[in-house]
This record gives sequence, structure tokens and C-alpha cells, in this order.
Amino acid sequence: LNGWVAGTDKIVRTTNGGFTWYEQSLPSLYEYLKSVYSFNKQYVWAVGYTDILKTIDGGGIPSIPSIAPWIPTHTFVGKPNLNWLVSSGTSLFAGGDSVIFRSTNDGTSWATISSGISFKSSYAFSIFTTLAIIDSNIFVGTSGDGVFRSTNNGLNWIETNNGLTSQYISSFAVIGNNLFAGTGNGVFRSTNNGLNWVAANGGLTINFSPFAVLG
Repeated sequence: LNGWVAGTDKIVRTTNGGFTWYEQSLPSLYEYLKSVYSFNKQYVWAVGYTDILKTIDGGGIPSIPSIAPWIPTHTFVGKPNLNWLVSSGTSLFAGGDSVIFRSTNDGTSWATISSGISFKSSYAFSIFTTLAIIDSNIFVGTSGDGVFRSTNNGLNWIETNNGLTSQYISSFAVIGNNLFAGTGNGVFRSTNNGLNWVAANGGLTINFSPFAVLG
């Protein structure tokens, strides 16, 4: 059972379900790495302030050195403060402070797809906190402007906040055509691609950020 953890200048890996962890070699000193992802058996990805790293063999362990250790796929200008990475089909999406990027060539090049989103909140800037995909619909959550949806791979975006009582979106989860959003006022659910949202808070008594669903 393989797993990875990313943190300040480091990535560690376990191959035995967490009983033992090994620090892996990075190509140079990187700023704080925020998250690590394994979408398939080919690549493992790590996301930080300005960089996205990947390895094709898990980064190796002491007894089995990596033949393809962690390498940067791209370094972004302007320190976008990347927070997350999402995979869908042949596309990768990465987001952070006021910007979303998309790659269709395994991270070799990235294009900005968030230029059509206009923030209206009173914050100095809004952060893209999460992303979800249902069929051809791409949803992004923000830290103060609610939910936006695109049906054409990010060329155009519309607000989809009807029924939400909080514009702070911390996380998304998807079951079939049901889109769940974790917000500053609990969980909301949409069954029509974000056109309407209804509260789904029965039994919840605490505030929270990320959540997951299974079903």
C-alpha cells in the first residue's frame, strides 16, 4: 500500500501502509509543497506555491532507487500559490490565488482558463479553493464569491449561487449528478449542475472544511 505526504521542502513515501516512511529526493530546494496526488499508476504529482512536480515511478525508496525521480513539469510566474490539482480524462487542472490552469499534455504546458471570472467580494482577491467536474461541466469554488461553472473548458464562466447562504466554498464532492459543496454555512447539494442549491445539513452541528462522499 503506497502513500505520499508533501510538506515544507519534502516529500515522503510509504510502501507498507504507513509503518515506514522514506524521504524522497527533490531536484532542488522547493517552497512549501501543499499537496500530493496519484490519479493513476503512471504518475504521482505534487503541488506547491509556484511549481508542479511529477514522478513516473513513485519517486523510489532506499532499496529501489528511482529511475525517474521528482522533476518539475512547470514553474509558474508570479507565484500563483497553487492549492490543488484535479484530473479529468486527458486534462489536468491546477488552481490557487485568483487563477486556474489547464494542461492537456501531462503537465508540459499550461493555459490560464479563469480569465473570464469576475470577483465581486470585498476581499483584496478571492482564492480558488476547489474544483469538480460532472460530464462537460467544470465547477470552481472560491473563498468569497461562491461557485462558478463552465461548459466549454473554461472559455466562459457563469455564477451558480442560487440558494447558497454562504459564498465561501471550501470543498466539493460528487456522486453521480449530485454536486455537494462544503460552505461557511454547512453542506449544500445541487442536482441540476449548480442552477439551484439546497441545504443538506441534517444532523450537522459543527463547521468543517474538506469532506468526502462514497456511493
